[in-house]
Amino acid sequence: MDALGAIGIARVFAYGGGKMCPMYDPEILPAINMSKEEYKKHTGTSLNHFFEKLLCLPKRLNTNAACGIANERMELMKYYLEKLIAECDLYYFCEYMDVGGRAGDVLFGLSTSGNSENVVRAFEMAQKMGITTIALTGTTPGRMAIADTTIAVPAQTSNSIQEMHLVIDHLICGEVESFFMAVKAFFLDRDDIINEDTGYVSRQEDFHFDGIFGLCRIAISKGYIIIVATNQSGIGRGYYSEAEYQVLTKWMLSRFEDTGVVITDVLHCPTLSGPDRKPNPGMFLTAQRKHGIDMAISVSLGDKERDIQAGRQARVGINILLSTTMGESEADQVIASLKEMESIL
Repeated sequence: MDALGAIGIARVFAYGGGKMCPMYDPEILPAINMSKEEYKKHTGTSLNHFFEKLLCLPKRLNTNAACGIANERMELMKYYLEKLIAECDLYYFCEYMDVGGRAGDVLFGLSTSGNSENVVRAFEMAQKMGITTIALTGTTPGRMAIADTTIAVPAQTSNSIQEMHLVIDHLICGEVESFFMAVKAFFLDRDDIINEDTGYVSRQEDFHFDGIFGLCRIAISKGYIIIVATNQSGIGRGYYSEAEYQVLTKWMLSRFEDTGVVITDVLHCPTLSGPDRKPNPGMFLTAQRKHGIDMAISVSLGDKERDIQAGRQARVGINILLSTTMGESEADQVIASLKEMESIL
């Protein structure tokens, strides 16, 4: 019985202090259903001890008298824990915001009543820091109406409000995940973008890089994967073989890697016609399926109008033409040098 009630609370923190255990750490969750040996080796917090052991003790009592005393002491402990957790949550949360929060961030706060002291005080702190606040509440926003935006759920019961909060949370998390986890690609033509086009280039000695490495490093630093999509009709015309093309491509990729650039994929069309040959979008669509690319946030760069047409048909978000002589174009922008491309990415 001495482990329960007011004396039980005092004993927990006296023991925890003697063992240098943290009082509370939101990152350390209670470990439930441990064996006696596991519990001896377990290192947790003083607060977790209530949930790991003390709150389970009344179930082990046998007499009605003992159960009656235990239940009375349990009510005191539960009330104490509720207050302690509320205060600790606020302390740790505000401490985290002070360290990790910054202007431009967004803070969501949930409360069925709209009057959670912790959330209201957190909103006040966040707004002073320039953090946008969004409140998810029940029918009446209550004190959380101070938020920049309030989403009020018109339901009468806490369960219904909380269920709708979960739905909203999942929708928001899905959108955030889609934004941050989306794959965006920088599609490059080969000849006259990666190398000088001297006509059906198939040998290393004829392959001269044209300032592409720095641009690719910038693209990768901004989260793009690099995809090369190139017409190679020289294979279909019999000027060089597929094997010779592959040898040259392997060498080209090694040169990129030497400069710290990883090319995610190289696609080529060896034929004189077909769905993969630009201006058709086949190679772009293959890359999209293969790598899960979000075309709307991707960029393509080519030196011929057929490169632009292929990108547009594949619904690439921005299609750029590198040309100093081109007249009218379907491109979103025409640039005269690779240097100009840096500000577009």
